[in-house]
Amino acid sequence: MAIEFDTNKFNRIKRDGCDFWEGNLKRPLIQAYLSGRNAQESPAFENQSELLLFFDKNVSPEVFVDVWERKLSNITFMGDSFPYIRPLIGSSAMAVYVDANYIIDKDTVWFEPPVITDLRNIEIRYNPENIWFKKTIDIYSAAIKRWQGAVQPIITNLGGVFDILAMIVPANDIVLAMYDQPDQIKRLTWQIHKVWWQYYDVISQIIRPSSIGFMDFWLPIPCQKPSFLLQCDFCCLLNEKLFDEFVKPEIEESCNRLGGAMFHLDGPGAIRHLDSLLSIDNLKVIQWVPGDGEKDVTEWPELYQKVRNAGKQLFITGEGTRGNFDKIVNHLCSSEGLAYLAYGNVNEKTDFQKWLSMYDVPV
Repeated sequence: MAIEFDTNKFNRIKRDGCDFWEGNLKRPLIQAYLSGRNAQESPAFENQSELLLFFDKNVSPEVFVDVWERKLSNITFMGDSFPYIRPLIGSSAMAVYVDANYIIDKDTVWFEPPVITDLRNIEIRYNPENIWFKKTIDIYSAAIKRWQGAVQPIITNLGGVFDILAMIVPANDIVLAMYDQPDQIKRLTWQIHKVWWQYYDVISQIIRPSSIGFMDFWLPIPCQKPSFLLQCDFCCLLNEKLFDEFVKPEIEESCNRLGGAMFHLDGPGAIRHLDSLLSIDNLKVIQWVPGDGEKDVTEWPELYQKVRNAGKQLFITGEGTRGNFDKIVNHLCSSEGLAYLAYGNVNEKTDFQKWLSMYDVPV
């Protein structure tokens, strides 16, 4: 079964994406994905995780694209959603590209940094010959050749600078070195920053001519300037002083280079840094993820209001239900400036049409 999507919608999606990033979209941005369109039985390998398929040397880029095509043919795209492809390589593709020590699991990539005795011995370099970077590029090239932009190529998750550092140097050692070897931590921070942007620019040069904008791996909203969801789960280990000295300057510099800068705020341990993040002028959107075992995504109205009061927009991540979004809107008394990923089954299409129309989201 073929992918079902009217590519004429891309003009409207591109225009609305520009309005969102400028803060001028007078409605929420909702991408709704309904599964169950294709009832045909899938081949056995299609039920494997995307990670295992990517790291399987016997799976060619063309076969990887075949799998994505079958997955996309199973989806009905509603609201601001559209078909896209991005080879997601765990929590940091860049850490894989620079040959950090990793273990491939079914659903993720685990990193086991070795014991480091002297940070001066560490150098992070751009490596265009890494086999997995080359496979990433080959997958994008195969997808572009097949779909000519009808399926949008989206950048992979390169990871956050300090999260990448923590995949190379044990996290506790990094914290101690912030006191004992601060210059080395800052050197590595900016070294990773430089290499990160090299990977970002090379991938963008390949996919941008076939896309309607720069788009993030998690919430692809087209932006006419570089866009990415910045992240630093490592920040939960830091107090405010260490965050502001070591982490914030790099985030701020990346925001200055991005036209569409979002930040992934993950869990209660990261909230202590929210005020600092909100002070970054070019940071446009905060994504809030409560984390496992925490209160439901609907139960953080004070955090959402603080983000709004700072003039930032919100990307809400949760179970993707219509009801959760409605509750958040009720808390905030407005749906403007909200971005949301909604999920359902194709049997709910009529209900989704009514729900999206209620928020003035094109069906």
